[in-house]
Parts: sequence; C-alpha cells; structure tokens
Amino acid sequence: GKLDFDYAPISRQFLYADEEGAVQVKRCYINISQEGRSTIDDLIEQDFVKSLKVPNDDNITTSAFQASQKGMDLLQALPPILRLEVDDFLYQRKGYKERVHPKKDLVNVLTDEDGFLLVTENGFEMRSTVTQVEDVSYVTSPFLPWTYRTGETMCTDNSTRAWESGVGISQIKREHKEAIILSQVNILVQEWIPTAANEFCSLLERFGVKTRNAGGRFTSVVDMDPNGQLVHTKQGLTRVELLDYSSSQCVNFEAEIQFAEDEGVKQVEYIGIHLHTLGAISCGFRVEAIQDRLADDVSCDLMSRMMVDVIQDTSTMLGDLLTTSQRRSLHTIYRGNSTSRNKYCLIFADKAEPVMKAAQYQDRGEYENELRQILGEFRVAKDIGVGGDLMILGSDGMLIVGRRLRKYDRITVVFGEIMGIQSFMKNLFSRLTLLGSDIVKLKNFIEACDENPEHFETTRHLRNDVATDLAILEEMISFLDDALEHLAIPPTPLEEIGKILHETLDIKSGIKALEDQLLDIRKLIRGSRSSVDGLGRQVRILQTSRERVEGIGIDQNTARMVQVSHATRRSTAVFGLLHLLLGASFGLMMLDAFISARSKYFGLKQDSPAAGADGAAGA
Repeated sequence: GKLDFDYAPISRQFLYADEEGAVQVKRCYINISQEGRSTIDDLIEQDFVKSLKVPNDDNITTSAFQASQKGMDLLQALPPILRLEVDDFLYQRKGYKERVHPKKDLVNVLTDEDGFLLVTENGFEMRSTVTQVEDVSYVTSPFLPWTYRTGETMCTDNSTRAWESGVGISQIKREHKEAIILSQVNILVQEWIPTAANEFCSLLERFGVKTRNAGGRFTSVVDMDPNGQLVHTKQGLTRVELLDYSSSQCVNFEAEIQFAEDEGVKQVEYIGIHLHTLGAISCGFRVEAIQDRLADDVSCDLMSRMMVDVIQDTSTMLGDLLTTSQRRSLHTIYRGNSTSRNKYCLIFADKAEPVMKAAQYQDRGEYENELRQILGEFRVAKDIGVGGDLMILGSDGMLIVGRRLRKYDRITVVFGEIMGIQSFMKNLFSRLTLLGSDIVKLKNFIEACDENPEHFETTRHLRNDVATDLAILEEMISFLDDALEHLAIPPTPLEEIGKILHETLDIKSGIKALEDQLLDIRKLIRGSRSSVDGLGRQVRILQTSRERVEGIGIDQNTARMVQVSHATRRSTAVFGLLHLLLGASFGLMMLDAFISARSKYFGLKQDSPAAGADGAAGA
C-alpha cells in the first residue's frame, strides 16, 4: 500500500457471484488496517466523505463511500504532486509512456470464491494478497482456568522451549509500530457448538478415558477399507492427552497441534481444551514467546497473527473430534465456512505498558487502533481497583489486566461462554435470514411451474434442501434451550474489585438478552416451518398434477400406439391378402401358360402323321 498503516487479520464475510450468477457468502480472514478505518471515520465526521449502508438478502451490510463536495474541493486545492502516489496505486497503465486513461486504466475490485481480484479494462489482472494471513513463529503452553479443572494433573510447561520461536522466521512483510506491550499473557478462546449427551459420551469413548493410555492422535478421515492394511490421512495430526473429566459434565485435555507449516516457520503449539456436555468449548494457551519476544514483552501486532493461527488450528482440530452430526450442523450454520468461524477471546495479562487509565486507551488513535486488532470494536473500558488493573470489553474479545483479577475467573469465564453462545446465535439468525430468502425463491418457482414445467425438478430439489436446513435449525433451538437453562449466574464477590467486575459484566442481563433472542428466533423458525409445510403441500399438488398429466399423456400415447397397432395389423392382413391374390394370379398365369404350351405341343404332334398321309396319297 501507499499509506504507512498497520494491519492485522480479522474474520469477515464477503459476497461473490458463483458460476451460475447466484450470490454466495464466504467468511475468511482479511488483513484490515484499523488505522485506515479510523482515518475514514475521521473524514466522515468532518464531512469530507459520505457513507451509505447497503443491506442485502443475506442480512449482510456493505458500506459504500463517496467523496462529498467538500472533499472534492479539498482535493482540488491540494498540489498535484500529493496525488501522484495515490494515482499510481489507482491506475495501471499498459506502458509508462502512455497517458492514463480515466476509465480503462482504473483498477476495479472483483470478488470470487478465492478472494479479491484487481482488474482493469485494459487487460490488467492481479490476485490480491489481502486474504493471506502472515504466519509468525511462537511457543505456547496449555492453559485452563481453575474453575474448569476437576483434577490435579498439571499441564505441560513449555517455558523452557521459548527459545525455539527465536530461530523461526516471520512472514510479516513490513515493520509495524508498537503502542502497547503486554506481559504474561493467557488467552482463552471460547465458542459454543451444539452437543448432545450421547455425543459427549461417544467423545469420552473415543478418548478412552477409562483405558491406561487415554488420548492419542485423532483424525476425521473415515476408514472406507476395513480390510486394508493402511489408512491415509492428511499431513499433520493432533495428539491429545487427557487431564481430567467428569462423565456427566465436562472433559479437560491438552492437545499438541502438529499441522504442517511453511518452511522456516517454527510453532510449538500446545492448547488446553475444555469441552462441556452442553456445548461450551474453551481453548486456552499461555504465550511463552512470539518470534524473539518472550512472555514479558508481547506485541499486540504479533499476538493478533498468532491468535488467528491458533483459532484456525483449533477449528480444524475440533473438526477431527466432533461427530458427523456436529460437523453437518456447523457446515449448515456457517454456510460451509466453519473453519473460519469467529470466536470470542478472553485475554488475561499481568501488566500492560504504558500504564494508563482505561479511558485513556480509548483515544481514537494508536492505542485504540492497536487494541481493536485483537478485541474488535470497543464497548466498555473500566478501571478496576488501583495499580493499573482494568478491563476493556470489545465486540470480539475482552482484555483483563491485573493478576489480582484472576481470582474472579468464574465470572469472566461465564461471560465468555455467554458471548460464545451469542456469536453462534448471530450466525444462526443470519442463516435463518438466508433460509427466508430461499423460501421466497421457492414460492416464486412454484408460481412459475405452470408457465415453465421444467422448473419443477429445481423446485423439488430446493424444497428438499430448505426442509433439511430448517430441520437442522429447529434442532439447534433445542440445544440452545438446554444450554441457557443450565447457565448459572456466579455469586457477587465480597471484595470491592470483584463487585465492580461483576456489575460491569452484568451476566444476568446477558442471559436475559440471549433468552429474548432465542425467543425471537423460535418465532421466526415457527413461521418458516408453517411456510415450508404450506409450500410442501403445493409442491406435492404440483407433483400430483404433473403425474396426472404424465399419466394422461401415457394413456393417450398408449391409445395411439394401440390404434397404430390395429392399423398395422389391418394393413398387414390386407397386404397378406394382396400377396395371396398376387400369388394366386401368378400361379394361374403360370398354369395357363403351362396348359397352353402343352396344348400346342401335343396338337402339333398329332397333326404330323396326317400331313404325311396326305402327301403319299397325292403322289
């Protein structure tokens, strides 16, 4: 880019058109500059740029920007030399000697399934690297809060291996500015996945919790050849070691992720995993080192890239542990993008430098922009006690600074579980909105079937897909009901700092909001079920009518074939009679000719002696 802005990967959705022209949605990690977003916000506030929010059928809002008249006047007043670098980025000429064409040389952005394309009308085309996440080398140790543990088995400590990340390479292409440094960081990545009691028991059996060597390596590859001697899997597996478990509540284990990385990138990736029978999943790790930075010198820029890598790896790893039913549900809810699904991150740090009040981090400048890379949009920033203890709540995560606040992990962990459920419900609502669009499309297809009978097969397949997706969404409602029913509000602590944390997070209101959202989703699903059932009856009526028309057509064709058969039989009989007559006529002719020839032959022979006698008498 032409501007010296920091950037970091963030999970976002974008739209593209498939080969058939239908609009599709894909979620992936995109390198986004928070400084760039802040600059655009400043221009909008000063009325140099106008913004327009454009929704679509998939409940995704796209932001469109346009320079205002005030902004155009400002650009006209600037010296032309200040626009040269920007023009060099916006236009791609065929040759440096040619003049820039304002339309043919202008770079346009197109989207497809693989990401973004930069194209011009003069033939220039280049794949954008904005979706390529830069890998960094790091070392982590498994981490799980005390509130999750049911046993005393210690997690693996990789602090003595911190030096290994220093010998690895970094794929970051440019040097980033650092505004905030964190010390002794523990990260807990939380999400919610629908889980049934039987599926949880099946998972415990896969772990072999009652065997001597519980755990092992896992893969989601299905053995299609039981009699074969080999099983082929993808490169890189996950080694699991059981820590403790409760057969009716949860299981805790640590996982060593051994996925293949690019050459030179060194990643010692150990993660602590907590799976609850009601669907709450937490993946925790302690940052030992990132590149040549040790645990007391953690950069937010480097940590944002490490977090993305861990989130993606844990999504892949969990895919190997989940059942087929769970993977199908995630595929439906996240529209095939489950490996890039967004999660909520709790970041615990002993210290943050520079030490400031919480409100000072909301400066709309370098501090806020850097924290937005790992927390998302700011919601609440609160000082808790003295000595730099604070909490910053964002849309994608929460930062808790201060060792003393670790006493109240139960409060923060429950809040993280609530945010994980909320994230799932957002995607569920988005998927329900898409289902509503499919129902409208199904209705239009049914109405057009009379005009174009060829639409019937498409209509029938669409109705089956809609019914299947709706059944999965209805199943998700029952799982969410169980999860919300068993969510317990932690008691209010006696200490003042605990009371402040408990009051700020307001877990009771969070649970109430989830219940209200679930009630609204249940109403929408009930309406969708009524619509799908009604449209299903119409499809069956259309199918019956089509079968009736096809039956009538078959009867008519059969009648025609019978008529043709009778006509053919009559024609055959006539032709047979004609052949008989012709044969008889030919036979009579042959007989007549034979008789005539015989008569002539015998008549000549009888006349010969008489002629001789007459000659003798004359002599």
